[in-house]
Amino acid sequence: MKEIEFFTKEGKHRSKPLFLRWFRGYGSYSFIVRLHDSMWYPPDDVKPSGINKLFGYALPFHGEKILGKIPLIKKLVNSYLIGWKPQREENYFSLFIYFDIAGKEYKELIMRDTWANRDYSVDLHIFKKHKRVIIDGDIKDYQHFYTPPFGYFLKPYFGGKARAPWNMKTIISGRFRPLYPFLLLLLLSFCKPTCRDVVIDYYDKDTSHFAREEQTLCGTDLELLEGTPSDFFLYTIKPDTVYRSWRYQ
Repeated sequence: MKEIEFFTKEGKHRSKPLFLRWFRGYGSYSFIVRLHDSMWYPPDDVKPSGINKLFGYALPFHGEKILGKIPLIKKLVNSYLIGWKPQREENYFSLFIYFDIAGKEYKELIMRDTWANRDYSVDLHIFKKHKRVIIDGDIKDYQHFYTPPFGYFLKPYFGGKARAPWNMKTIISGRFRPLYPFLLLLLLSFCKPTCRDVVIDYYDKDTSHFAREEQTLCGTDLELLEGTPSDFFLYTIKPDTVYRSWRYQ
């Protein structure tokens, strides 16, 4: 596992660096988490008091984004993460489950007396209809709600509305990947090529004549071919007799 130190600067919410692990599908994901002593602060000194985000995942969108306010899109707002708050005893913390289902937030205490500078083994189980958090081998939370098989992991975030009272450090170990290459690949997946090599088969029912032709189609010709309802359709040069099928070369 790769250890990464996430830093949240005084007066900020978000942590750096911008390294996230891409959620690649249903399964189990393992992490080691260390709450640094710089994360503790007197609970009454930071207002408004709320749950800070330790880490988790969004499937496919996180509830704090503006997308969570749009009626139709908010059905896609699903996130499931671990949050934390300081206890009154110095360097002690409480852990919470903090999750959204279709844009609605839920919070639940799962662990008290978590202390700083100790490694905790955390397993996140992400399945189609089941979500689990296991800390040091004990199941701390189990939820039943549907999420799609794609999204991204969330990194430490201070707040709610409150901002970090001073510089803080959180240490998380896992098989991290930078998010930028995946966003680039996702963007490229929506870009259609201007030209494609295709193979077209012609068949005449009356004469049983068969012919195959390889072509390079571009622009509107390619769009017309790709816009057909299936890859086998009526070819209108000779109605009701000549058909063609196509495929990429």
